[in-house]
Amino acid sequence: MLTTLQKPKTTPAAGIKRKASQMTDDAAGPAAPPPLVASGPSAEAPSASPRTPWGGLPKPKGKPQRQHYHSELAYQEALAEFNDADISWIKKEQATEWCKNDADTLVKAQDKITELKAEADAEATATQNWVEQARLKRDAERAVAANAEAEGVADATN
Repeated sequence: MLTTLQKPKTTPAAGIKRKASQMTDDAAGPAAPPPLVASGPSAEAPSASPRTPWGGLPKPKGKPQRQHYHSELAYQEALAEFNDADISWIKKEQATEWCKNDADTLVKAQDKITELKAEADAEATATQNWVEQARLKRDAERAVAANAEAEGVADATN
């Protein structure tokens, strides 16, 4: 059993340290495989030195926020006004289109009503004419029957 003051025994293979003269000149591990996709000029840094990192395009230098706050605010307000005007124009166009469609529908309905009224008037006139002709025919038949009856009575008295 080991105590905290005792060191564990090492095996000769694990415990032997090599000196620089005993180091082997083994070959290094296999090289990294080439990339599957050829890297184009856009993927490489523009610098010829591989140690220089490519930081991307430089950021544009702008004015500090306090210097262009009012112009940015004016731009945002103008953009909001334009969007409001655009939305109201779209709504007006939609309402106009709906009104045109409604007006077209109303005109078609009025035309249909006029057409149906004309048909109803024609049918009423035809029915009225038929009733008048039937009444005249009935009156004529009654007159003929009355004449025949009167002649029959006259013949019987003669």
